Amino acid sequence: GTHLVWPSNCLNEPDHLRQFHCVVHLIGNASHVHSLFGHNGFRQAKTKDFPLNAEGQSFKESISGEAGFRYETVAKSHLAAAANTIRACRRIIDVFNLYQNRASLELDANILVVDARRTTVVSRHTEESLATKPSSAARSLTREVLEAVPFNKLDLGLENALEQHSLALSTTEPKASLVGIWTALECLVGSDGRDASVNRIVEWLAPIIALRRVEKITRYLAVRCHGYFKAASHSPSSPFVRSSFHYFSPRDVLDAITGKEDNEFVLRLLSDVADDPLLRFRIHNAWRSFHDPTRVRRDLITSHRKLQWHLERIYRARNLTVHRGRTPQFVSELVDRAQHYFTRCVSRVLADLRDQPNWTVSTALEQHRQRFHFVVERLKTEPGGVPARCLFPRDDEFQGCYPWAPAD
Repeated sequence: GTHLVWPSNCLNEPDHLRQFHCVVHLIGNASHVHSLFGHNGFRQAKTKDFPLNAEGQSFKESISGEAGFRYETVAKSHLAAAANTIRACRRIIDVFNLYQNRASLELDANILVVDARRTTVVSRHTEESLATKPSSAARSLTREVLEAVPFNKLDLGLENALEQHSLALSTTEPKASLVGIWTALECLVGSDGRDASVNRIVEWLAPIIALRRVEKITRYLAVRCHGYFKAASHSPSSPFVRSSFHYFSPRDVLDAITGKEDNEFVLRLLSDVADDPLLRFRIHNAWRSFHDPTRVRRDLITSHRKLQWHLERIYRARNLTVHRGRTPQFVSELVDRAQHYFTRCVSRVLADLRDQPNWTVSTALEQHRQRFHFVVERLKTEPGGVPARCLFPRDDEFQGCYPWAPAD
């Protein structure tokens, strides 16, 4: 038996169709549930419908003795069978709630899916499927933001964006999550200007995500190097004056991967991690990407274009859901990416508002947009004039650092 998360990035299993039966738990008035789900393709689940394995019995216990309902379907995979069952349930639930004028019936987030091969519990909790994982510093960051950011002086756009984001996370329906997170993005960028909302979102959000590329890769390598030295029980070489056994500085990594070919830092770093071929490859690959300012500029522009395309794709999927009532392909993956973009951008904006209490959300977004274009233009005309603070805006360790400036 296995436990799958809905939505999932799993590929479908072999293309031939198989017979499944699914057991769902409906939340609401028992008489309504039995009246509506006693037919329409459903029947009350019996003891034999719950397999005698851990998943089947655990699911049976989780519904606390309440009635489950069995639905039979033909599909290519467990996830497809769960999707068919959800669609059948939603038709009944949504029509009944329409006439009740309230959410009288709800579908439990977990569905038991059984075929001749295995038993699976499919979970539709949106927050469990997102690529963006919880922050270990969530409590401290929340206290810091609430103490420093003057929410009472800001327009309601940011608060509405955060509220829409929370509502999108609370639903178990991927389509509702997609619409909710896109609405949160629209609230974030506001209604300034005559452009369509998708154009404002692309204009302000894509630069924030694209420019983070250098910072993200540099910090990732620093974390990997620290993990290597900790496991190997020895300290970095002498050139890395900012690093120690307990900490490896991203600044030292940046010096290595932006230096010329065979520079002291990259040679010593490759030598220090000689016993980890994969880490050596990643360091060398990062050097190939970042030592040449022309290539860095080209990669930043490419990242910006890809982000523009992907944001527009999410927007088209949202329109397909809202205006045509259709479920877009790969809706789960689109929710993951939209959530990632929203989280990264709002985190940057909150950090700016914390440091600059007189700024507005629009000021922070415009500052990041201009910073991206400044870096791209300067990498073309004067690479040595790009300060590292443009790439690591909140890290004092990079104060006064110019990565591509000629060595003294």
